[in-house]
Amino acid sequence: MLLRVTHILHEAGHPVVRPGCAQCGKITTNLRQPRAEGRICGTCDARTRSATCARCGRANTRIAARRNEGAICYPCYRIDAQVVEQCTQCGRLRNPAVRLPDGGALCVSCRKSPMRQCISCGKMRPAALLDENGSYCQLCYNRHRRPRRLCGRCGRLARIACNATGDQPDLCTSCYRGPETTCSRCGRTRPCHRVSSGAPICQTCYARDERPHITCS
Repeated sequence: MLLRVTHILHEAGHPVVRPGCAQCGKITTNLRQPRAEGRICGTCDARTRSATCARCGRANTRIAARRNEGAICYPCYRIDAQVVEQCTQCGRLRNPAVRLPDGGALCVSCRKSPMRQCISCGKMRPAALLDENGSYCQLCYNRHRRPRRLCGRCGRLARIACNATGDQPDLCTSCYRGPETTCSRCGRTRPCHRVSSGAPICQTCYARDERPHITCS
């Protein structure tokens, strides 16, 4: 009830701060799950639920869906025969990331995120967070909205890049390096990002190929 009251007062023009999810920062009235750090939204609550995957046997992993054999984890879900389909652009069997008007699908590597004006910096960039006030780009989200908690490795109060799991604590952006796998660009086994997309990229290749290059002032 109190959450709804803060939203009503805000919409009426009163200077009321609406509570956000203690983990992702999303502004919503659906903060039903209490945690030690505060109330969290349903999406973050689902991420904290773990069990043993009935397909690969991985223990204490986040559960994505249930099948006839039992609950399956996110890596198994992304290659599940009931989920994957052919990407209309690259032709690979991938987990669809966006649905096209003609019914086809694009994978996460082929989709193009819509450009929106960031309400913090004013630049036209893909949105990392959408709330009732507008959108935040990834840089502004990291600076202003990403939740800060104590890192389980360095002990500092910092922005959390990887939420805690059954065998790993919260890790800040300085301590988290990503899971080790084969980089799709250089072929080396290194800590990589975008592992779930099927095209993992290590930090070196990302900095060389994809990080924007601008003139230093």
